Amino acid sequence: MKTGLVGCGHIAHAHVRAIKKVRGVRIAGVCDIDGQAAEQFARQYSIPHWYSCLDDLIHEERPGALHILTPPQTHLETARTGLQGGCHLLIEKPLAMCKRESEEIATEARSAKLHVAVCHNYLNVPAYLKAGRLIDKGFVGKVVSAEVYWRGSSSAVGDRYESTEWVNKMPGGPFQEIAPHCVYMLSDVLGPLTFSSASVRTRDGELKALYESKSGLASMSISLRSNPVRKVLRIHGTEASLHVDLSTSTLIRLRAKRDSMQSRTTVNLHQAFQWAAETGMNIGRTILGRLPRGHESLIAGFYSSLARGEAPFPDIESGISTIAAIDPLWEALRR
Repeated sequence: MKTGLVGCGHIAHAHVRAIKKVRGVRIAGVCDIDGQAAEQFARQYSIPHWYSCLDDLIHEERPGALHILTPPQTHLETARTGLQGGCHLLIEKPLAMCKRESEEIATEARSAKLHVAVCHNYLNVPAYLKAGRLIDKGFVGKVVSAEVYWRGSSSAVGDRYESTEWVNKMPGGPFQEIAPHCVYMLSDVLGPLTFSSASVRTRDGELKALYESKSGLASMSISLRSNPVRKVLRIHGTEASLHVDLSTSTLIRLRAKRDSMQSRTTVNLHQAFQWAAETGMNIGRTILGRLPRGHESLIAGFYSSLARGEAPFPDIESGISTIAAIDPLWEALRR
């Protein structure tokens, strides 16, 4: 299958590297409104054609799929152009700027009988997938709550987001770029989320939000300036809890039948052993080049689903539900 990339910014590098590992898929061309950036990107990755107009890319290359990697403000119109050109789409999160725009993309896709997937890449991180299997097996019992802690120092995260013009034009600024990651993981664990409350300290780069679901409570905490840099999901159940470090793809199981000095010591030893074992395995996989990244697994799955004629995962409904949960957050913070 021939594919194309729309947008040659920061995230495009992760996509092109992942695509090049998928058998039977060839990048026919890239497109960016900045023609010089498109040419530079294409030459860097030995991609034969580059364009500054998406219509030209579609007309000349006839790709079967497109990766939409442009700012969210452009997703609706870019998706329309791609769907009208007969392309399946993989759209970087967030799917669109609001639920209404997301539903318009879904309507266009259904009308064109084409598939749209959303790049919720952390759902494909190995540690997250392992946590899902443990939940399915009943390891944690009934899930009662989940929380995401997203920490990024200014030098690693804040500066990049805060200096990017399109990020700061969104209602939630840098928070709106990060929040979808938190929400899609929480809703995947707990089911559909309903916004409850939120608080923000913009000058300190801090946001906290609380959600409810039929299964339990969910919370997200985003910090643009604190250290160390960490992306952590914690899942709490009636029998056990799971600590998923998304930054290092590490999963720690937390389980103790009773609270005593002996059990506390045992828990600490068990956690230390798990950290050491997980770290050792990740080092080995990294050396062997076998530590899969979220984008790599997601993109491979996208093309595998298209080859089978199936809807890819995460599908557009996942993108819509994520945006629907986030929309009330920005409305509340504006009040």
